[in-house]
Amino acid sequence: MLELSSPEAPVLRAEAAPLPGHSLESLEQVQAWLERWGAGWPVPRSDLASLDFALSDLQLQLDGHESEGDVHVNGLLDEVLRDDDLSALVAQGVDTVKVKVGRKGQADAEHRALSELAGFRIRADANRGMGEDFDPDAWAALALDLFEEPAPWSRAVRWAGRLPLAWDETVRELAPDDLLTGIRPRAVVLKPTLMGSFERLEAWARAARGAGRRVIFSHAYESELGLAALLRWTRLLAPPGERHGLLPHRFCAPDSFVVQGGIIRGVS
Repeated sequence: MLELSSPEAPVLRAEAAPLPGHSLESLEQVQAWLERWGAGWPVPRSDLASLDFALSDLQLQLDGHESEGDVHVNGLLDEVLRDDDLSALVAQGVDTVKVKVGRKGQADAEHRALSELAGFRIRADANRGMGEDFDPDAWAALALDLFEEPAPWSRAVRWAGRLPLAWDETVRELAPDDLLTGIRPRAVVLKPTLMGSFERLEAWARAARGAGRRVIFSHAYESELGLAALLRWTRLLAPPGERHGLLPHRFCAPDSFVVQGGIIRGVS
């Protein structure tokens, strides 16, 4: 946790929490960079994504960029569609679920499970894991809301006319201007902890909106402090009405947020 304080203002807090296995930097690298910099503000960008996310959020708070508006969330399920998980989402008013797919050799079973999932708009997320047994025409018949990263873009682009593809990992490999050329995805999924500064996220959101693409924000398992920052960035950068991957998870304090009518709100 980073803190910024002055005699004239309340203490401001932000979270720099690299996600193991996904962030390019480690917590030790973040700590070492801060130790080298020492005290003082403003702090230059570090090129460590999770730290730049936190530094940008401190600056937003310092500049008084409080955001307003409802943030609707989608649910997140693994390949086992448990009745109690689904019932909890219904009780929260969540109307969209993202289901993790892409297990090796399980495309038919995953397709069948999704075809039996009723009452929700469905997003699939394969983390580029769909194998040679994947039948895009069969999956197109599911009328998915989005399909995140069925495969690396060089392979997935051939399915763009049949499936509502979304970039997630690909966003970290390309530049915003890449949204303006060739066959592009229907949506971009932005994870600030993995991407960095507010300026970089703003460039992606602006490019996506300009290209007529959907903009979805998603967490990387930050604590309630980081999730509060993600809600602030979502309100500032994303068009209203989208469903975002910001449902509170097990690393958040259980009494820090409430979801009602599919809308997430902090608890004072």
